[in-house]
Amino acid sequence: MREQKVTGYRIDVQPRGLGDFGFASVGTGLLYGHGEDARQRILRDEKERCDDIAQDIRRHVDNVRRVTVEEETEAVCSFCGHAWTEESTTYNGGCCDADEANNPTPNAGAGR
Repeated sequence: MREQKVTGYRIDVQPRGLGDFGFASVGTGLLYGHGEDARQRILRDEKERCDDIAQDIRRHVDNVRRVTVEEETEAVCSFCGHAWTEESTTYNGGCCDADEANNPTPNAGAGR
């Protein structure tokens, strides 16, 4: 039987959202708008905020061995951006026409 054994502890620091000002909060869409350009600006500003927090932790917190900023990722279709749901690295179940062109068994999806 599988058992989870505690092997140590660490602290995960998550920054407030870009629209969270402590006393009030607004959605990032209101601040940045929508679309790919807005998404890139949000990611840039989130990374900058995380780097600032990491630098502050290094400077002001004792007993810290390492502070790193790590990216959160998710698998998506490179053609349409749909969440990746399949085991295959080249075919996502036909989430869009371009993905369907990568279907290793082209007639399997016929009749949907």
